[in-house]
Amino acid sequence: TMARPSVLVRLALLALLALLALLATIFGATFVSQDVHVRYVLGEVAHTVPTARRQPERIPVKTCAAFAVYGGVTRYEEEVMSTMQRLKLMNPAVWTILVTDNGQMISQKKLYPQVDQFHYIPSPPQKSWEPRAQFLTQTLFDDKDFNSCDVTISLDSHVTTCSADLDERLKRFHSDRAAYIGANVVHEPKKPWYASPFRYEDCGRRGGEGKSFCEKNVPHNFAIVVKRSAVAQVTMQAWWKRMKGHHGDDQLPLKRAFDDTNFKLTRLPESFAFAMKSVDSGRFGGLWPRFSYLLDPGNNVTVVHSHDRSGVPDEFQDFCGFVNANSSVARMVFQETKGAQYEMIISRSQCVARLAEYEPQLCDEFNWDVAVVGM
Repeated sequence: TMARPSVLVRLALLALLALLALLATIFGATFVSQDVHVRYVLGEVAHTVPTARRQPERIPVKTCAAFAVYGGVTRYEEEVMSTMQRLKLMNPAVWTILVTDNGQMISQKKLYPQVDQFHYIPSPPQKSWEPRAQFLTQTLFDDKDFNSCDVTISLDSHVTTCSADLDERLKRFHSDRAAYIGANVVHEPKKPWYASPFRYEDCGRRGGEGKSFCEKNVPHNFAIVVKRSAVAQVTMQAWWKRMKGHHGDDQLPLKRAFDDTNFKLTRLPESFAFAMKSVDSGRFGGLWPRFSYLLDPGNNVTVVHSHDRSGVPDEFQDFCGFVNANSSVARMVFQETKGAQYEMIISRSQCVARLAEYEPQLCDEFNWDVAVVGM
């Protein structure tokens, strides 16, 4: 028979185990159970203690926001700096990048704390979207100074940040295994687009190049989210192939790149990337009335494309305050004419009443109980 361990031996064993646990805590190890065990005896009771195994540490996701300004136009440079300042103030964890041909601005970068990193480009030959496309399709993937960005949102210079959840939104996009490139979608049921995600817009009946319906997924490039990945890089390369040397629109080339690579765009919900839409100006003349798609309940709006400041109701400080005032319900924004006060519509009946002489069918395609937030 085996002799019982003395009290001193048992205490020594306990002390040793306590010391091992303390060392594990000090060195930051995370332990999980596994099949290999250490066996020891306390009195007459056998105990099994799992050995320690270090879990791989989770690498934090780096979120980035990229802007581009070039051509030496002071108004645009001031605009982008103001936009970046607001974004950085509300979302300090997001790394900000400015793509520019202004060498003087870069040499005085200490004057611009809202910019974490500059990227210099030669001045383009004319007004062009090509430099931004080159950064998103080439530099972001190939340049070691920028490939630490795990997920990047590219924003127009006039975009307004409305919420402090941009970092969280980008990380959620990054964690979605089906999401690689995201954007809102264009609503222009007329030439040259014939674009709308909704069935009621039958572009074919108005000479839409023989199509039964509008293009459903023309990206609205005021906000493009790109996850750094091999999947995204293939489509980004296809976009660059169509954009290189091209100094016009960048949205249809991106849509064609999706077609070329059989890629499905992740449609950002309206609460992520908000943009007002216009009724068909070919039938109703002009940009107004303007309306939004349905905003999903439970979320504030994160970024806004553009808005008419004069239309913000007096009780709100700005458009962000207005659009996020009733975020617990599905809602849409409506503006009858330029300068008219924005209205918040929170039911199908209100929607039909406001769009009755324009496109009330739109109201039937919205789910007023749970907003449709993406594709």
